[in-house]
Amino acid sequence: MVKAISFHRWVRIEDVPDYLLLGWIALPTLQGTPHGEWSVHCAWLCSCPMVEPVANREHERGQ
Repeated sequence: MVKAISFHRWVRIEDVPDYLLLGWIALPTLQGTPHGEWSVHCAWLCSCPMVEPVANREHERGQ
């Protein structure tokens, strides 16, 4: 039996398109909740190595 590993992230609304382009799947987990106004639950369900977008360095510095 092959075990599948999945990865999950709470992704800021503005970053969701970057995750979707890489193959992540957006799930409706947060829809209709206060958290869903700011974030989307995304999952990586592929058995291949997980990839994430390169972080926006200016945003991380608070600029």
